[in-house]
Amino acid sequence: MFAHELMALYERKGYASRDIFDVQAFFKNGWDFNHNIITERSGTSVRAVLGTCITHIEKINQSTLLDGLGSLLSDEKRAWARERMRDDTIFSLRAAMAELD
Repeated sequence: MFAHELMALYERKGYASRDIFDVQAFFKNGWDFNHNIITERSGTSVRAVLGTCITHIEKINQSTLLDGLGSLLSDEKRAWARERMRDDTIFSLRAAMAELD
């Protein structure tokens, strides 16, 4: 499931806030992703996919980050998502890349 969420983030034209939220939730809960699914679906390395995901997220304007997601979250989670989701997810993706070494 986690690998498929990463691939959704990797493959989607533009972005969907829910993909970022879901990826961070998997990281936060200590899930691992299936590397084979990522390499088979992408035709490239896990490192390249994670790097592209980071690049996609870095390009997102903080003011539009919650589009399509904010109304679905509790006040507490909305505040976290507004302030930390982008940076926390990038940090988690970079940590996952470092574990590949």
